[in-house]
This record gives sequence, structure tokens and C-alpha cells, in this order.
Amino acid sequence: MGVADWLRGAIPAMALGAMALAEPVAAGPRGYDVAPYLPAGEARPAIAQPIYSAAPPRVGLPEMGFRPLPPAAPPIHATPAPATTPYRAGPGYGPIETRSSAPAAGGPAPPPAPGVPTPPPASSVSAASGVSATAATWLEEVRLGFLAHSIGPINQHYETGMDINPEILFRSPGFLRPILAPLPTIGATINTADDTSIFYAGLTWRADFLERFTGSFFFGGAVHDGALVDDKLGTRHAFGCRVLFREGIDLGVKLDQAHVVSLFLDHVSHVGLCADVNQGNDNFGLRLHRRL
Repeated sequence: MGVADWLRGAIPAMALGAMALAEPVAAGPRGYDVAPYLPAGEARPAIAQPIYSAAPPRVGLPEMGFRPLPPAAPPIHATPAPATTPYRAGPGYGPIETRSSAPAAGGPAPPPAPGVPTPPPASSVSAASGVSATAATWLEEVRLGFLAHSIGPINQHYETGMDINPEILFRSPGFLRPILAPLPTIGATINTADDTSIFYAGLTWRADFLERFTGSFFFGGAVHDGALVDDKLGTRHAFGCRVLFREGIDLGVKLDQAHVVSLFLDHVSHVGLCADVNQGNDNFGLRLHRRL
């Protein structure tokens, strides 16, 4: 047998052997068709047709029935983050260690989340408004007045000058509720022309009405540094007593929830209870209020 005859028989055998080693997935109706590889005019060898199972369409060379490539591995998805704050264990792709963001008992609070403003402490808020945290619990209102001295409708108009009138109102304690919860008040009218100055203390009843308006009434006692008897010169008031009654009335307009401007009138006298002389004194002017 010549070399040509040997090759003519070996080539089909090698082709059939290679196809037998490959796992068919879905052959066409011809199965392992080797006819294209046989010499012209040579009959196809009698080979039992393989039995094929149902399988997806083959890929690769259509006539060789090569095994298809395995499907790509599914993408690796990150595990959903737990309800804790993740911290990477190292600079690379090491394991992830989770640590709870809740503060331990007795431990420091965690840092705020990015973009969330941190509220300032109460002490700084009170300091920014000019009132300490302790004072804000018992102060209700402060007032400052500029009053024309001794120009009211009752007194003798002997004295002159302008009075500076600082006043502080405190929050009403519970035991004053039966009398409509007035505000304890202290203040002074300081005369700038060396005439009578007065220090006073008492109660203020305050009420808002018609949304923008406010009014208040004061009643209490006062101590003055003026004259007690008439000097016959007509330059000082004769008050008769060192301790007097004081009444005052305010009528104001609210500029906002914290600020008020008002007209004010007050009067001091002893109502004839301690001496024959009782000239008294009236002041009238403008006051500014700051509610705390």
C-alpha cells in the first residue's frame, strides 16, 4: 500500500477520532458528517449515528460540533451594607469590618453625618442674644425710657431736666396667679439736672391686644432723694415723706415679637398719708421694651 493510499484511509479515521473526543451539544440533521473531508468519489463509511440530547444551539464551528464556551461567571455584587458604618480594614481590598454608629453607654456621641448642621449649645445661643442661660429662666423683659421730668398733669412743675428710666421685669411666680399673674418689677428714674431721682419696686400687669398693641400698668413703692418740705424758693418739690406710692401706665406698639416702643406716664406721691405737704411728681416720655 502506497503512501497515498495510507493517507487516504488515515485522514478520515483521524477526523472521526477527533469528533468522538469532542462532546457534541447539538448536531444538525447530518450528525457527524465527514463527507466534506473524503476524497471525491469515495463512499462515506458506515458509522452509527450518535444519539443527541436536547441542548441549546451549538456555538463554534457549525459542522464540527465543538463544545461551546462555558457561560461567563455572574457578576459579583457587593453585599448590601448593614445598618452600621463600614470601616475598611486596610488600604487595599481587604475584608470589611463593620462597627455600629450608635454610641456606647456612657461613651461619646458619634460625629454628625456630612451635611447635617450641628445645633449650637444652649449656652452659646443665650450668649449670642446677650442673656446668660441662668438669667433667661427668670427675666421676662427689660425696658429703657427717656422721660421729661415733672411735666405731668398733677405736680407743681418746679423741677426740670430729663430722666433716664431703666426697668427690669421678672417672670411671674406661681403664687401671684390669683391676682392675674403680674410681673415683679424694679427700676429707677435718674434725673440728669440734679433734681429728684427715684428708685422703685412693685408689680406690672401686662396685656397684648389687637395683635400689634400692648399695654401695662404698674403699682408699687418708691424711695426718692428729693426735698421733704417746701423750701419757699419754688425750685424743688416738697414730697413730705421719703417713701411714696408710685403708679405708671404704658401704651405701646409691637415692632416684632420681642421689641416694643411705648408712651409712658408715671406719678409718685404719698396720697396724704404721712404729711400735710404732698406735691408729688409726674414724668412723661418714650420707652423701648425688649422681651426675653
